[in-house]
Formats: sequence, structure tokens, C-alpha cells
Amino acid sequence: MSIPIKSFERIYVIFVLFMSIGAFSTIFVNTNAGDVSSPVLNAAWLFIWGVTVIRLIRRRHDIAAALEGSGPLLLLVGFCCISFLWSVDAKASLRAALLLVLTTLIALDFRIRYSLEEFVRLLATIVLAIIIVGVPFDLLLHGVVPNLDLDKTGWNGLLGTKNEWGRVIVLGVALFLSLPIKSKLLKFLCIGAAYPLLWKVRSAGAIVNCTLMVATSIACIPLRWRSKARGLSFIVLPILGCIAIYFALAHVAELTGSLGKDPSLTGRTTLWRLAFASILHRPILGYGYAAFWGHNQQLAYRIREQSNWLDAPHSHNGYIETLLAFGGVGLVLVLFVYIRQLILAIRNAIQDRSSYAIWPVLFTIFFITYQFDEALLIGGNSVFWISFATASLYLGGTRSTEVFYTEGASLSDSTGASRWRSRRDDGPAAQPLA
Repeated sequence: MSIPIKSFERIYVIFVLFMSIGAFSTIFVNTNAGDVSSPVLNAAWLFIWGVTVIRLIRRRHDIAAALEGSGPLLLLVGFCCISFLWSVDAKASLRAALLLVLTTLIALDFRIRYSLEEFVRLLATIVLAIIIVGVPFDLLLHGVVPNLDLDKTGWNGLLGTKNEWGRVIVLGVALFLSLPIKSKLLKFLCIGAAYPLLWKVRSAGAIVNCTLMVATSIACIPLRWRSKARGLSFIVLPILGCIAIYFALAHVAELTGSLGKDPSLTGRTTLWRLAFASILHRPILGYGYAAFWGHNQQLAYRIREQSNWLDAPHSHNGYIETLLAFGGVGLVLVLFVYIRQLILAIRNAIQDRSSYAIWPVLFTIFFITYQFDEALLIGGNSVFWISFATASLYLGGTRSTEVFYTEGASLSDSTGASRWRSRRDDGPAAQPLA
């Protein structure tokens, strides 16, 4: 019995997403021994990049339509690429830029071949499966297998550190909230189960961001109200958000203490203060993409030494990393891309009544907020950049994300709308975004 090509394609996509999450990567890369790569992982990514290029060549006539309206995203990627011109480590910047371009091509391939609904379902399948498998893996193998480079302060699941594992769990929560699950009780129980798991992970940032994902999904409900009620919610919700932020800042010591953390966020604030001093030396264009924290860079070594964090891989703040890499010019560009995408995501959620339509909103907020205490998520071979770029490509074009093409339809097909259809839970078809 022959296996359909479609099945092989789905297996390939699941493999790509699995690799981009980095599950089991510590089996192949022992950072304690100084390894930074693995022949096995390198071969897997070479295979993925080769297949991606072939798939794009076969659908080359659809590329222009898929990129329509995505100028800011392409400008950001291009800015990362040219940063080698002023980089303190041109080779590192070029290498990181190449990975970013190849990963963006993966997102472009997904945009051409899959609807937003299909992409969310595929990503949810692999992320939730990794979470389900990761719990018994942690119970059985954490601290048992000596070759695994695991963070001993909390659960790690299938990843190398607790923060990475917590980030994947929060991603799973955001995906779960985007699925059309009719049972409110089931959704409540599953989301509630994430908190004991995150408590074992011991990642305060993950707990905060998980709560933010739940709050955002609730805040998305007014987007489907009538215009007057929706307009009122746009006034009330920001006010409530500002009150919550003020309360958090006023009680930061109590809140961090309740999560088992100190007000310095495990030494992050010291890193931030020292990194700001380095930013002032090159405030306009920074030190180049992925160049500042190289082991041969004296400024980075001094920061590690003064903070007593000798193995700090970065500043643990995406916006500080943006300033270090691209300076003030890069930060303005990054914020513009983020805010524009959030606005487009909200507009799309207003027009599209399907459950999947809130995914771009949830993930964009996830992407923006997670970088306040973690690394810059603009990076190659990462599920987070694949998801962000894919959402940007869906939202950027004149054809909005509520429009999906049928089997065999082409993005560049000019025969009319007969090969396109709108998928909705209810309500009239919305007009495409301008």
C-alpha cells in the first residue's frame, strides 16, 4: 500500500517544527565540553534548508504574492544582514544573518503552502506532544543521565534549560487557547494544569507570561463585540493594563519573592546595568548582529566578570540585545515591526470570528513581552522566529488571514476568487484588510 505524498509532507513539516524547538538537542550538543554544534544537527538542518529551497523553487510563482505587504519584515531581516558592515565580529554576524534568512525562507514556505488554521494545528500538535512527553522524561531522566547538560535548578523537559522549557510550555498554552475547543471545562483544566508544571520548572518569567497569555485571550473576547461595545473595551482594557503594570512595578519585591526570585531577577538587573554602559559606546548602530557576546570580545568578558556570571550567554533582555546589536536605529525598526504586526493582528481578529484568528494576537504579544527577561527572539533555526515571520506574512498581504485557498490553489492565481474560500465559525464574510 502506497503512502500519499501529503503524509510525507506533513511528516517533514512536523520534523522541521520539532527541530526548530530544539527538543533533545542536548543529547547531541554537550555545552559542558565546549561544544556549540553537532554534525547530526548540522546535517538535519542542511537537509531542511535544501528541501525548503526546492519547495520554494517549485512554488516560485507564488512568492511575490506571499511577500505582498511584508516590507517591514523584509527590511528587518535585511538590516540584520548588513550589520556585518559595522560588526565587531563580521563572521559571527554573517553566520547569524544567513541562519535568519534561511529560517525566514522556511516561514515563507509555510505561508505559501498552508492556511493559518493548518499552520496553527501543525504547530500545536508538535508543541503539545513535546510537552506531554517532556513531563515523564523529566521525572525519569532529569539528573540521571550524566551526559545531558541539564539545568539542575528546575525541570527541563526535552530542552537544555528550565527557561527554554518554560518558554515552550507558554507557547503551548498560547496555541491551546487558539484551538476551537468547545468544552470550557476542558480548556480550564488543561490551562490550569500548566501552572503546577511551570512551578516545577521554576521559571518566574514563564509563569508571568503564561498568565499574560490567558489574560490576552480573555481580552480578545471584546474584539468580536459590536463596534460601540468594542470601542469602549479599547478604552477600558488599556486602563486596566496600566493599573496592572503600576501595581507590578510598585510591588516588584513582593511579587518576585512569591515566585521564589529576588528583585534582581537572578542577577539579570546587574547584567542590564553593565550592558547599558557598553551600549553608550556605540549607541547608533551597535556592535553588529550576534557579535557582542562572543567569547573573544573584551567588553562582554568584563560584563561577565563584573556580574559574577561567567557563562552568561546574553543579557537576558531582547531589547537590550537589540541595542547591543543594532543600536537605536535597530531598536526603532524592531519596535515598528512589532507594533505594526500587533495592530494588524488585532484588526484581523476583529474581522475573523474563527478561534484561530486570535493566534497572531497571542503570539505577537508573547513575542513582544517574553523579550523583557529573555534573549532576543530574532534568530535562525528557531520556532519563535518561524512563527513570528509566518504570522507577519499572513497578516501583511492584501488578502487577510481569514481567506484560505483550497487544495491546489495558487497564491498568484488570477482566475478569480473561485479557488478561494473563507472559513468562519459564524457571521458574515469579512472584507480583506487594506
